[in-house]
Amino acid sequence: MFYHIIYKYFKLAGLFTVLSLHLYSCKTVPQADIGTAKDGEAVCIFPDYSNLAIPPNIAPLNFRIEDTAFDAYFVRVFAADGDTLFLEAEERCVDIPLKKWQALLQKNINQTLYFSILGRKEGLWYQLPLIQNRIVKDSIDPCIVYRIISPGDRPYHFMGIYQRYLHNFEEETVYRNDLVDHACINCHNFRQYDPGTMMIHNRFEHAGTLISRNNEVKKYQLFTPAGRKGVYPTWHPSGRFLAFSTNDLSGAYFILPERRELETYDVIADIFIFDLDSNVIFSCPNLLTENEQETFPRWSPDGRYLYYSSSPHGSSIFTSYDSLKTIRYNLARISFYDT
Repeated sequence: MFYHIIYKYFKLAGLFTVLSLHLYSCKTVPQADIGTAKDGEAVCIFPDYSNLAIPPNIAPLNFRIEDTAFDAYFVRVFAADGDTLFLEAEERCVDIPLKKWQALLQKNINQTLYFSILGRKEGLWYQLPLIQNRIVKDSIDPCIVYRIISPGDRPYHFMGIYQRYLHNFEEETVYRNDLVDHACINCHNFRQYDPGTMMIHNRFEHAGTLISRNNEVKKYQLFTPAGRKGVYPTWHPSGRFLAFSTNDLSGAYFILPERRELETYDVIADIFIFDLDSNVIFSCPNLLTENEQETFPRWSPDGRYLYYSSSPHGSSIFTSYDSLKTIRYNLARISFYDT
């Protein structure tokens, strides 16, 4: 089963070497010796969880305190109703217990959620400015789907597509390339976030496009008349059509003082449409121009227009790293009639 996502939230996984959490009784909770240490200045945390609209079923918003002016930190998480969470995080990292967080959010829909942080310096506790967020009534979808692969300038061997549950951080495998002799798998795409209508590309070994539609999965060989394969897919709202661009890619390394940078660019880019009902690939002259590169297609919500980016042919061939700044894409659209 594939799931979908509108909002994207991530747990801080692998970011911290040590995450240590202690729940305190009322007798051991430190009290502020001095009032607000930074009058009017917000506490810097990462990610910046402040002034947000928080869905009531989101997983804990764990964070790291970026301020290093204090030798210890203590955090209270509270709202109008429910139990206050008392947390001390070593190494300036805050890891909020899941069940207590979920209970606090459910009891305070349409209320303000507070992060109160105390900082200790020379034995005295300073009250830092409150961090506030709003708990809204609208829930998020259950999962986010993504691909895990080595960085782009390294050879890949293993990659996979996974789904992570956004209410508790659990992760499940959707598709791994060790099932297809370590071929490249990419371009997973859903029709309007519908887990029942989606596609995945296989490259090289066992090449083809897997499409799940109408309760069945089929494998297609999607080639243009010139023999190029499709990338950057987008589903028509009806679920009948898939638009994709066909790109001949090249790449160049740039040796910079502080790093080596790999940049890929299009040599050729056109747009085609696949009709799943008739198994026909078609296009039109506006999407196949010789002097322009058409790419990144997206349908309008009503399916009446196909939007895409267009740049003069050859404008993205780099001669220097600074030439990146000269690339310009136009946003265009073309009418589409589903007949």
